[in-house]
Amino acid sequence: MRNRAMAFVWLFLCNALWGFSFIGTKFALGAGLAPMSLAFFRYVIVVPVLLVIEKKMVKERKIEKGDALTLVASSFFGVTLYYFFENTGMLYTTASNASLIVATVPVITLAVDAIFFKARVSPLQWVGAALSVAGVALVVGGGYNFSRETLVGNMLVFGGCATWVAYLLASRKLLIKYDSVLITSRQSLVALLTLIPFGLADMRGWPDFTWPLAGVVAALGLLCSGACYLWYVDAIQTLGTVTVSVFLNFVPVFAVVSATLFLKEELSTLQLAGGLVILTGITLVTIAPMRAVKGVYEA
Repeated sequence: MRNRAMAFVWLFLCNALWGFSFIGTKFALGAGLAPMSLAFFRYVIVVPVLLVIEKKMVKERKIEKGDALTLVASSFFGVTLYYFFENTGMLYTTASNASLIVATVPVITLAVDAIFFKARVSPLQWVGAALSVAGVALVVGGGYNFSRETLVGNMLVFGGCATWVAYLLASRKLLIKYDSVLITSRQSLVALLTLIPFGLADMRGWPDFTWPLAGVVAALGLLCSGACYLWYVDAIQTLGTVTVSVFLNFVPVFAVVSATLFLKEELSTLQLAGGLVILTGITLVTIAPMRAVKGVYEA
Protein backbone atom coordinates (compact mmCIF):
# COMPACT_ATOMS: atom_id res chain seq x y z
CA MET A 1 0.00 0.00 0.00
CA ARG A 2 1.75 3.14 -1.21
CA ASN A 3 -1.19 5.57 -1.22
CA ARG A 4 0.06 8.68 0.59
CA ALA A 5 -3.39 9.98 1.52
CA MET A 6 -4.39 6.68 3.11
CA ALA A 7 -1.00 6.42 4.81
CA PHE A 8 -1.73 9.73 6.57
CA VAL A 9 -5.16 8.44 7.61
CA TRP A 10 -3.75 5.20 9.05
CA LEU A 11 -0.90 7.07 10.74
CA PHE A 12 -3.34 9.47 12.38
CA LEU A 13 -5.56 6.58 13.54
CA CYS A 14 -2.50 4.70 14.79
CA ASN A 15 -1.38 7.57 17.03
CA ALA A 16 -4.97 8.09 18.21
CA LEU A 17 -5.16 4.46 19.36
CA TRP A 18 -1.76 4.73 21.06
CA GLY A 19 -2.99 7.83 22.87
CA PHE A 20 -6.20 6.12 23.99
CA SER A 21 -4.20 3.03 25.02
CA PHE A 22 -2.92 4.81 28.14
CA ILE A 23 -6.27 4.17 29.82
CA GLY A 24 -6.12 0.45 29.00
CA THR A 25 -2.50 0.23 30.09
CA LYS A 26 -3.28 2.01 33.35
CA PHE A 27 -6.15 -0.42 33.98
CA ALA A 28 -3.99 -3.50 33.30
CA LEU A 29 -1.13 -2.29 35.49
CA GLY A 30 -3.60 -1.36 38.20
CA ALA A 31 -4.96 -4.91 38.07
CA GLY A 32 -1.53 -6.20 39.04
CA LEU A 33 0.05 -7.05 35.68
CA ALA A 34 3.75 -6.09 35.56
CA PRO A 35 4.79 -3.77 32.69
CA MET A 36 6.92 -6.32 30.81
CA SER A 37 4.37 -9.09 31.40
CA LEU A 38 1.76 -6.84 29.81
CA ALA A 39 4.01 -6.45 26.77
CA PHE A 40 4.55 -10.24 26.70
CA PHE A 41 0.83 -11.04 26.71
CA ARG A 42 0.12 -8.41 24.06
CA TYR A 43 2.48 -10.21 21.68
CA VAL A 44 1.31 -13.69 22.67
CA ILE A 45 -2.11 -12.60 21.41
CA VAL A 46 -1.15 -10.69 18.29
CA VAL A 47 1.73 -12.71 16.79
CA PRO A 48 -0.40 -15.68 15.58
CA VAL A 49 -2.82 -13.22 13.94
CA LEU A 50 0.01 -11.36 12.19
CA LEU A 51 1.56 -14.62 10.94
CA VAL A 52 -1.78 -15.63 9.39
CA ILE A 53 -2.09 -12.19 7.74
CA GLU A 54 1.46 -12.51 6.42
CA LYS A 55 0.74 -15.94 4.93
CA LYS A 56 -2.37 -14.68 3.15
CA MET A 57 -1.06 -11.31 1.93
CA VAL A 58 2.67 -11.69 1.26
CA LYS A 59 3.87 -13.67 -1.74
CA GLU A 60 7.64 -13.38 -1.23
CA ARG A 61 8.20 -14.25 2.45
CA LYS A 62 11.92 -15.00 2.49
CA ILE A 63 14.25 -12.57 4.27
CA GLU A 64 17.88 -12.72 3.20
CA LYS A 65 20.47 -13.80 5.76
CA GLY A 66 22.23 -10.46 5.47
CA ASP A 67 19.10 -8.65 6.61
CA ALA A 68 18.20 -11.01 9.45
CA LEU A 69 20.41 -9.19 11.98
CA THR A 70 18.85 -5.84 11.04
CA LEU A 71 15.38 -7.36 11.51
CA VAL A 72 16.27 -8.72 14.96
CA ALA A 73 17.86 -5.40 15.95
CA SER A 74 14.85 -3.37 14.80
CA SER A 75 12.51 -5.57 16.83
CA PHE A 76 14.73 -5.59 19.91
CA PHE A 77 15.09 -1.80 19.83
CA GLY A 78 11.51 -0.97 18.83
CA VAL A 79 9.69 -3.31 21.21
CA THR A 80 11.75 -4.98 23.94
CA LEU A 81 14.16 -2.19 24.85
CA TYR A 82 11.56 0.52 24.19
CA TYR A 83 9.05 -1.08 26.57
CA PHE A 84 11.75 -1.68 29.18
CA PHE A 85 13.11 1.87 29.14
CA GLU A 86 9.77 3.65 28.97
CA ASN A 87 7.81 1.49 31.42
CA THR A 88 10.65 1.35 33.94
CA GLY A 89 11.31 5.06 33.54
CA MET A 90 7.67 5.83 34.30
CA LEU A 91 8.20 4.38 37.77
CA TYR A 92 10.77 7.10 38.54
CA THR A 93 9.51 10.18 36.73
CA THR A 94 6.29 12.04 36.03
CA ALA A 95 3.96 11.56 33.07
CA SER A 96 4.57 15.19 32.08
CA ASN A 97 8.33 14.68 32.03
CA ALA A 98 7.96 11.50 29.97
CA SER A 99 5.62 13.14 27.44
CA LEU A 100 7.98 16.05 26.87
CA ILE A 101 11.03 13.79 26.56
CA VAL A 102 9.28 11.48 24.08
CA ALA A 103 8.31 14.57 22.07
CA THR A 104 11.99 15.00 21.17
CA VAL A 105 11.91 11.89 18.93
CA PRO A 106 11.28 13.92 15.71
CA VAL A 107 14.18 16.27 16.54
CA ILE A 108 16.50 13.31 17.23
CA THR A 109 15.39 11.65 13.97
CA LEU A 110 16.10 14.81 11.99
CA ALA A 111 19.52 15.17 13.63
CA VAL A 112 20.50 11.54 12.97
CA ASP A 113 19.40 11.82 9.33
CA ALA A 114 21.34 15.05 8.88
CA ILE A 115 24.53 13.95 10.68
CA PHE A 116 24.88 10.27 9.80
CA PHE A 117 22.98 10.01 6.49
CA LYS A 118 23.96 13.48 5.21
CA ALA A 119 20.34 14.28 4.43
CA ARG A 120 19.47 17.91 3.69
CA VAL A 121 16.99 19.01 6.30
CA SER A 122 15.01 22.12 5.40
CA PRO A 123 14.60 24.98 7.90
CA LEU A 124 10.82 24.37 7.83
CA GLN A 125 11.35 20.84 9.09
CA TRP A 126 13.48 22.01 12.00
CA VAL A 127 10.88 24.64 12.87
CA GLY A 128 8.05 22.12 12.56
CA ALA A 129 9.77 19.58 14.81
CA ALA A 130 10.50 22.27 17.42
CA LEU A 131 6.88 23.48 17.30
CA SER A 132 5.59 19.96 17.87
CA VAL A 133 7.73 19.69 21.01
CA ALA A 134 6.43 23.06 22.22
CA GLY A 135 2.88 21.91 21.54
CA VAL A 136 3.39 18.81 23.68
CA ALA A 137 4.66 21.05 26.50
CA LEU A 138 1.37 22.97 26.34
CA VAL A 139 -0.76 19.82 26.18
CA VAL A 140 0.75 18.11 29.21
CA GLY A 141 0.76 21.35 31.23
CA GLY A 142 3.37 22.64 33.63
CA GLY A 143 3.81 19.57 35.79
CA TYR A 144 7.49 19.12 35.01
CA ASN A 145 10.02 18.10 37.61
CA PHE A 146 13.52 17.82 36.19
CA SER A 147 15.19 17.43 39.58
CA ARG A 148 17.59 14.86 40.98
CA GLU A 149 14.62 12.79 42.15
CA THR A 150 13.46 12.23 38.57
CA LEU A 151 16.90 12.05 36.91
CA VAL A 152 17.02 8.25 36.65
CA GLY A 153 13.48 8.06 35.27
CA ASN A 154 14.14 10.87 32.79
CA MET A 155 17.28 9.16 31.52
CA LEU A 156 15.45 5.85 31.12
CA VAL A 157 12.63 7.50 29.12
CA PHE A 158 15.23 9.26 26.97
CA GLY A 159 16.81 5.83 26.41
CA GLY A 160 13.41 4.74 25.11
CA CYS A 161 13.47 7.65 22.65
CA ALA A 162 16.88 6.58 21.38
CA THR A 163 15.75 2.98 20.89
CA TRP A 164 12.65 4.14 19.00
CA VAL A 165 14.77 6.21 16.60
CA ALA A 166 17.01 3.17 16.08
CA TYR A 167 13.88 1.13 15.31
CA LEU A 168 12.70 3.73 12.77
CA LEU A 169 16.02 3.81 10.93
CA ALA A 170 16.50 0.02 10.94
CA SER A 171 12.94 -0.50 9.70
CA ARG A 172 13.47 2.04 6.92
CA LYS A 173 16.44 0.05 5.67
CA LEU A 174 14.39 -3.16 5.60
CA LEU A 175 11.42 -1.52 3.91
CA ILE A 176 13.50 -0.63 0.89
CA LYS A 177 13.47 -4.34 -0.01
CA TYR A 178 10.54 -6.02 1.78
CA ASP A 179 6.78 -5.81 2.16
CA SER A 180 5.60 -3.85 5.23
CA VAL A 181 3.30 -6.68 6.37
CA LEU A 182 6.22 -9.15 6.26
CA ILE A 183 8.46 -6.84 8.31
CA THR A 184 5.77 -6.13 10.91
CA SER A 185 4.96 -9.82 11.32
CA ARG A 186 8.58 -10.92 11.68
CA GLN A 187 9.47 -8.03 14.01
CA SER A 188 6.55 -9.00 16.23
CA LEU A 189 7.64 -12.65 16.28
CA VAL A 190 11.16 -11.68 17.32
CA ALA A 191 9.70 -9.33 19.94
CA LEU A 192 7.67 -12.17 21.44
CA LEU A 193 10.75 -14.39 21.68
CA THR A 194 12.75 -11.65 23.43
CA LEU A 195 9.86 -10.91 25.83
CA ILE A 196 9.49 -14.53 26.99
CA PRO A 197 12.20 -14.25 29.71
CA PHE A 198 10.52 -11.14 31.12
CA GLY A 199 7.10 -12.78 31.11
CA LEU A 200 8.35 -15.95 32.81
CA ALA A 201 10.31 -13.95 35.41
CA ASP A 202 7.05 -12.27 36.48
CA MET A 203 4.97 -15.45 36.28
CA ARG A 204 4.45 -15.85 40.03
CA GLY A 205 3.07 -12.35 40.22
CA TRP A 206 0.54 -12.71 37.40
CA PRO A 207 -2.93 -11.63 38.56
CA ASP A 208 -6.15 -13.54 37.96
CA PHE A 209 -7.30 -12.81 34.41
CA THR A 210 -10.83 -11.52 34.82
CA TRP A 211 -12.88 -10.92 31.67
CA PRO A 212 -12.33 -7.12 31.80
CA LEU A 213 -8.55 -7.55 32.17
CA ALA A 214 -8.40 -10.18 29.42
CA GLY A 215 -10.44 -7.93 27.14
CA VAL A 216 -8.17 -4.94 27.73
CA VAL A 217 -5.00 -6.96 27.14
CA ALA A 218 -6.51 -8.45 23.95
CA ALA A 219 -7.46 -4.99 22.67
CA LEU A 220 -3.98 -3.64 23.43
CA GLY A 221 -2.43 -6.58 21.63
CA LEU A 222 -4.64 -6.75 18.54
CA LEU A 223 -5.05 -3.00 18.04
CA CYS A 224 -2.03 -1.23 19.53
CA SER A 225 0.62 -3.92 18.91
CA GLY A 226 -0.98 -5.41 15.79
CA ALA A 227 -3.00 -3.02 13.64
CA CYS A 228 -1.04 0.05 14.73
CA TYR A 229 2.35 -1.47 13.92
CA LEU A 230 1.05 -2.63 10.53
CA TRP A 231 -0.12 0.92 9.76
CA TYR A 232 2.99 2.51 11.25
CA VAL A 233 5.48 0.38 9.31
CA ASP A 234 3.53 0.97 6.11
CA ALA A 235 3.65 4.72 6.83
CA ILE A 236 7.44 4.55 7.25
CA GLN A 237 7.61 2.93 3.82
CA THR A 238 5.23 5.43 2.24
CA LEU A 239 5.96 8.73 4.01
CA GLY A 240 9.48 8.39 5.40
CA THR A 241 10.84 8.35 8.94
CA VAL A 242 10.79 12.09 9.65
CA THR A 243 7.10 12.61 8.89
CA VAL A 244 6.17 9.43 10.74
CA SER A 245 8.21 10.34 13.82
CA VAL A 246 6.69 13.81 14.19
CA PHE A 247 3.19 12.33 14.18
CA LEU A 248 4.08 10.66 17.50
CA ASN A 249 3.50 14.01 19.15
CA PHE A 250 -0.22 13.53 18.57
CA VAL A 251 -0.13 10.71 21.16
CA PRO A 252 -0.27 12.97 24.25
CA VAL A 253 -3.09 14.94 22.60
CA PHE A 254 -5.22 11.82 22.29
CA ALA A 255 -4.17 10.72 25.77
CA VAL A 256 -5.61 13.97 27.13
CA VAL A 257 -8.76 13.57 24.98
CA SER A 258 -9.27 10.02 26.27
CA ALA A 259 -8.86 11.19 29.86
CA THR A 260 -11.47 13.88 29.18
CA LEU A 261 -13.94 11.42 27.65
CA PHE A 262 -13.54 8.46 29.96
CA LEU A 263 -12.06 9.84 33.20
CA LYS A 264 -14.03 13.10 33.11
CA GLU A 265 -10.88 15.21 33.34
CA GLU A 266 -11.23 18.82 32.16
CA LEU A 267 -9.73 19.93 28.85
CA SER A 268 -8.16 23.37 29.17
CA THR A 269 -7.81 26.12 26.59
CA LEU A 270 -4.03 25.79 26.90
CA GLN A 271 -4.24 22.12 25.96
CA LEU A 272 -6.39 22.92 22.93
CA ALA A 273 -3.83 25.54 21.90
CA GLY A 274 -1.08 22.94 22.33
CA GLY A 275 -2.92 20.58 20.00
CA LEU A 276 -3.08 23.30 17.33
CA VAL A 277 0.65 24.02 17.75
CA ILE A 278 1.44 20.32 17.30
CA LEU A 279 -0.75 20.21 14.19
CA THR A 280 1.09 23.26 12.80
CA GLY A 281 4.46 21.65 13.45
CA ILE A 282 3.44 18.39 11.80
CA THR A 283 2.09 20.29 8.79
CA LEU A 284 5.41 22.13 8.34
CA VAL A 285 7.39 18.87 8.48
CA THR A 286 5.00 17.22 6.03
CA ILE A 287 4.99 19.97 3.40
CA ALA A 288 8.76 20.47 3.47
CA PRO A 289 10.06 17.25 1.90
CA MET A 290 13.61 16.17 2.62
CA ARG A 291 16.00 15.51 -0.24
CA ALA A 292 17.07 11.93 0.14
CA VAL A 293 20.71 10.97 -0.22
CA LYS A 294 21.49 8.20 -2.63
CA GLY A 295 20.93 4.77 -1.12
CA VAL A 296 18.76 5.98 1.74
CA TYR A 297 15.03 5.56 1.36
CA GLU A 298 12.84 8.57 1.97
CA ALA A 299 9.36 8.79 0.43
